Amino acid sequence: MEAWHKRYWIYDDADDPPVSASIGDTVTAENFESASGQGFDVIIVPTVNKYWEDGSLGRLINDADGYRNIIQYRVSQAYLIAAEAYMKAGDPVTAQQYLDALRNARGGLASIPVTMENILDEHARELGLEGHRYPMLKRLGIWYDRVNANPDWSGIVLEHQVRWPIPQKILNTEASLMQNPGY
Repeated sequence: MEAWHKRYWIYDDADDPPVSASIGDTVTAENFESASGQGFDVIIVPTVNKYWEDGSLGRLINDADGYRNIIQYRVSQAYLIAAEAYMKAGDPVTAQQYLDALRNARGGLASIPVTMENILDEHARELGLEGHRYPMLKRLGIWYDRVNANPDWSGIVLEHQVRWPIPQKILNTEASLMQNPGY
């Protein structure tokens, strides 16, 4: 987990030392009151706040890496796609090379067998919160099963919801179109 997520914050600002902690200490709920203007959300969900450029994390819009060139594909995604494609094409040796190259680039992680489950797990770790999960699971035809395997979502989504409804405006202009089933 530590390789993919920032799970805690450390006091490191010598110009603004904490009152109830020391430089190098981990920020906790107990010593947090001494942090200046960061907002408690930094501790609660630090991995999903990477695009906050409103000044609350000391960054403004001009410092906003999240609002500059928007990256649609990353090298890691290309490696995962290649591993999946080679595996499905019956070339597990090349598929393994792509998966190993990706894991090696992430700190020399040990090789794992190239299976669809391992590719999906690596995809979740590497591209988490970047908006690629739904299209991949939908493309593989396993979105509904994966969502319903989660106890928080089981029974909430229906099988037809793997496809979104076609907007009525489009249906009104194109008489030959039929609404997706279930809508």
